[in-house]
Amino acid sequence: ANGIFRVWSRMGLDDDRPPFWLDSYPLTEQAAVVAEAWDPVTGINTACAGKDMPWIMSSSWPFEFVNDGESIRLLAEEFDRVRVIHLSERSGDPSPSPLGYSVGYWEDGSLIVNTTHINSMSFNGRDIPMSRDVTIRENFTLSADEGQLNYEMTVKDPATFTETVTMNSRWIWR
Repeated sequence: ANGIFRVWSRMGLDDDRPPFWLDSYPLTEQAAVVAEAWDPVTGINTACAGKDMPWIMSSSWPFEFVNDGESIRLLAEEFDRVRVIHLSERSGDPSPSPLGYSVGYWEDGSLIVNTTHINSMSFNGRDIPMSRDVTIRENFTLSADEGQLNYEMTVKDPATFTETVTMNSRWIWR
């Protein structure tokens, strides 16, 4: 193990971490109409497709950070999804993709990641829409004993939310 560069897992069956998804969201009028019209019978993803951003970060499956020097790979076990976090804004292809374009930097020992260019149209893989103007800021911070990885995701999407949405989670090192 070297800082965050290791495999992170959920706590287990007795997990006391708070739920990642909120009970309600500050939706714009237009987003509320779309969410209300969502039909779980026809709208649910049953095609065995990998989760997009930001939905992938709610997964209960383990993931690993791998240091590639000029970038960091986040390897999600679920559907073998690979997120590339560029450590320079001038690297990689910023073309829209389901996982978006992520640029990270270190601040006081935490990995801060800003993601844009997400072309997934669903915030939570279900009823809440998401526009192409969405921006996501993630903060990954190790606990003092380095056995826990604390996570905060801040989402801004003026077409969907009337205010910034912040969600939290955590993982442990086993």
